[in-house]
Parts: sequence; C-alpha cells; structure tokens
Amino acid sequence: MVRSKNYNKRRLLLFTVFLFGIVVPFIPSLAIIEAFFLIIPFAIIFILTLVYLLLNFFIGNTNTNKVLFIFSILPTFIVSQIFAVFVVDKVQRFRSEEIIQKVHQIKNSQGAAP
Repeated sequence: MVRSKNYNKRRLLLFTVFLFGIVVPFIPSLAIIEAFFLIIPFAIIFILTLVYLLLNFFIGNTNTNKVLFIFSILPTFIVSQIFAVFVVDKVQRFRSEEIIQKVHQIKNSQGAAP
C-alpha cells in the first residue's frame, strides 16, 4: 500500500508539472523569465540529473524508480510546453483559415472586401 501512495503522489506531481508546462508559454512574463533566466539552470539541472541517473544505473544501490522519476520531471515540463504551443498553433491556423474563407465569401458575394 505504501508503494501505491508514492506512485499516486508521483503521478500527481508529474500531472501538475505537465499542466504547469501547458500554461507557462501563454503567460508572457513567465515565458520571458523562462527564456532568458531559466535556460542555463534547466540545462544544469538536466545534466546533473542525467549524471545521477547514469551513476545509479551503474552503481545500482538505490531505487531506480526514484531516479527515473527525478529524471523525468524536467523533460515532462518541456514536452508539455512543446505540446501546448503545437496545439495552439494548429487551432489558430484553423481559425485564421476559417476567417479568410469567410472574407473571400463576402468578397465574392458583394464584389468588394468588407
């Protein structure tokens, strides 16, 4: 039962990180802070967790689930941001194409642009 509680806490934390990652690109101040001030710390954290992961795989004396969980937090955050930007880009493209079609229909029916 203890493992189940830890597993659920980890899933909840990863889900929270994913949701936070989806929201961050659309808050301009957070996106600027991330782009200009957090790139280097994110790279350092990623490298350190990668080294920690590799050492624990070779040494093998610690729980690999914990190490994999720690390693997966930052990539989850970045993948969620890429996913959010991709989805919004597709939605905006669809909406803009729809608006352009409506403008063309009005132009063709009235003979002038609205």
